[in-house]
Amino acid sequence: MYSTDTFPLYLQLETALDEISQVGLINRHQTLSLNRLMVHAKELPVRMQILQLIEEGHPACRRLFVDYHGLPIIWSWMVDCTSEHDELKLQVNF
Repeated sequence: MYSTDTFPLYLQLETALDEISQVGLINRHQTLSLNRLMVHAKELPVRMQILQLIEEGHPACRRLFVDYHGLPIIWSWMVDCTSEHDELKLQVNF
């Protein structure tokens, strides 16, 4: 595997999201990883993918998401949104 110095952050983010997407959000480790990835998600498609994973995740993982302070990160995404990113605001209203 690549070291984190040579492997660009966006590729690390995509790789980690793909791994979680394959099985869904089903355990504590994945939930914590997803919360950590959220801090680095800057592009709208990545944020939408993360929201979809949370929405489809196991109910216990959604509770952990809240416990791991995921809601303030979503709030910061909402504050960062411009009028052209209304799709994100609609997805958050799940």
